Amino acid sequence: MELFGILFSIPAAFMVSTVYCLLLEKFILNKNRLSNIFIAISIMVLFLFLTELCFVIGRGPISIQNSIGSIYYILHSFLFFLVIPSMANVLMLQRIFTKFAKWYFIAPICSFVALIAVLLQYHVSETLYGIQ
Repeated sequence: MELFGILFSIPAAFMVSTVYCLLLEKFILNKNRLSNIFIAISIMVLFLFLTELCFVIGRGPISIQNSIGSIYYILHSFLFFLVIPSMANVLMLQRIFTKFAKWYFIAPICSFVALIAVLLQYHVSETLYGIQ
């Protein structure tokens, strides 16, 4: 059953990322101040996600939870839900490679990041709470 959920997350992330990119393009892209705020927050979220990923690989979820307490799983869940929109924000709203700031370039990247996030979520919950 878990394998079905993991495999289903890829096309679901692709569809949601596509819709999100189109909404960004329509409502946020031309608003410089709002775009900059979105980018700044998104970079922080991506940095925290990469930091968590490194700590999970290096120390393991149990060690992290022992270090910072039960708030770890809440923070982990928060990052899990924000990492895909944050990746889309950074890729869509940046002004360096505007040629590639299109949904058909960004949605596959977001799908790959979603797969990593789902696998990380699966590993963290299985390690902390056991197999359900």
